[in-house]
Amino acid sequence: MENMEPLLQNTPEHMGVHLREKIYDLQLTYVDKLLKGRTPPPEALRMHDEKPKLGQLLASYTNLNRELANKYFERTGKEADPVSQAYVDFKDAVYTNIRDSYDFDTSDWIGKVKNIISDQILRLPESAETAPSRPERPETGLLVHYTETLADLKKHDENSFLVRELSTHGLKPEDEYISLHLEPVAKQKSQDPDGVENLFSKNSLAKIAVDIVENDPATRAVVGESWLLDTPVGQRTGFHLSERMPLNGSLGTWYQFLDKEGNLKEDEVRTFFETGKPRFYERQGYMLVEEFLKKYLPEEKRGIVTLKKVNPDLAPILEIEKLRIDAIVSAWDDVNIESIKAMVAETSILSRFFTETEVGKKTWAFFLNAKEKGVPYEQMRTASEADGYSREYKLFVDSLSYLPYTLEI
Repeated sequence: MENMEPLLQNTPEHMGVHLREKIYDLQLTYVDKLLKGRTPPPEALRMHDEKPKLGQLLASYTNLNRELANKYFERTGKEADPVSQAYVDFKDAVYTNIRDSYDFDTSDWIGKVKNIISDQILRLPESAETAPSRPERPETGLLVHYTETLADLKKHDENSFLVRELSTHGLKPEDEYISLHLEPVAKQKSQDPDGVENLFSKNSLAKIAVDIVENDPATRAVVGESWLLDTPVGQRTGFHLSERMPLNGSLGTWYQFLDKEGNLKEDEVRTFFETGKPRFYERQGYMLVEEFLKKYLPEEKRGIVTLKKVNPDLAPILEIEKLRIDAIVSAWDDVNIESIKAMVAETSILSRFFTETEVGKKTWAFFLNAKEKGVPYEQMRTASEADGYSREYKLFVDSLSYLPYTLEI
């Protein structure tokens, strides 16, 4: 059989792993130099008199914690919950063994980290089922962009620059934004050698602008977090930028030390170790959708565009709606059909769905027929005639959740 190894090594997935391992080794080398006083410490460490400990440096300046969380998920099929005793024990064991390895031989501990992690992974109970895959983020060419709400952003860091700025501009927790991400150039080349893109080039951002108009009209802002925003090109994009963020273990910042082939930029690494400062730092940036489209929407797409905003008056109505639907479900088997009709009539959005949409009319007729025949709610809910009702109702609610508005570009 033909040897498939060279082909597999050229896949984006293999290249992604290869690049992460290179950066991870670089981070461990940085930690080693910090411990031995062979590189100037970052400002966060200079503020403290006591000598930093290995565990503290690993958590602060490497991707170890995220790597452990991913490995734990792959092995057990469970998310790395910080309050889970099983995950805490696993993580503590890895850190303890790394510290023991360092104490035993400070010159050879880095090479043993991978084996330590692998050994502890094998001690975990293996999931009986294949670990569920994490949801894929949609792509535009080689750009990756995904939609979240301001509420999602607040979960990560309620006091971040982006949360403060977007809130100041009137975005509510339910409002949506698009977050941009770009794979390292070397990984892009493994996917499409002729399609390498700079995240903040005008051509790349024009693709996002078209996608907003055609597919994501509820977008209120476009945001990014990258060391590229700290470069001269990034600063000319029109994004409103945060101050430079302190050096940390996030892979994004460290990818600046790789060239287009995925090799370390030895001169830049040497300068970093000598000065303790990378050339660029991560920065957060944002543009409100109106200014983003005015700057980046291609000429042929310009004119009057229709966007959507979240309907601020709907949220309290939906809360009441949910309570009333729960009450209908609870009472279904115990009250007569007239009572059910009266309860539905008081549930405004559900009532509109049943009377204004074809799917709703058919579903309501089926429900009433089942009620007249005394069919229990659970049996009725799982019947084929009711299949798709929840999905269609959600689409109907979504259609009421946004208010259209026009913008001249």
